[in-house]
Amino acid sequence: MGVCVVTDEDAVAVGALRRLRAAVRAGVSPKRRAEAVSDEPRSGADDPTLVGEAVRAFMRERGLDDRHRVARVLEDWPTLVGPEVAQHVRVEAFDDGALLLRADSTTWANQMRLLQATVLRRLGEELGADVVASITVLGPDAPSWRHGARRVPGRGPRDTYG
Repeated sequence: MGVCVVTDEDAVAVGALRRLRAAVRAGVSPKRRAEAVSDEPRSGADDPTLVGEAVRAFMRERGLDDRHRVARVLEDWPTLVGPEVAQHVRVEAFDDGALLLRADSTTWANQMRLLQATVLRRLGEELGADVVASITVLGPDAPSWRHGARRVPGRGPRDTYG
């Protein structure tokens, strides 16, 4: 029986054959170049994914991602701005990146206007930079003396609080 000597060229051929067999097992056409096949694990549609990633992808596909962020602004308002501020300033409306806040006194409305840049930065850090674009702060609701569909021009009642 003869001695079989393996040369470098044989080792290259054996490696190419192994790569070709691996490609066939992986479902890659043998006509493709050998460089297309790698030893890295492939990820396909049937591979398992993390639940969080799957939920985020589902929400993005359905357009619910922005709604989730809006709901988070409303729900986590005390956490985002602090309990003391949340006690005196509440979210009135949130539409297309415009946050409308209502303060229970003019003092808190002025304080919120001064803190507006800080609150915008904090909301950008927590929720993403594109969620809240602007903040409008309103003072407390004043009682309305308008009743009914019609009204008479003029200054209205004056001796009400006296």
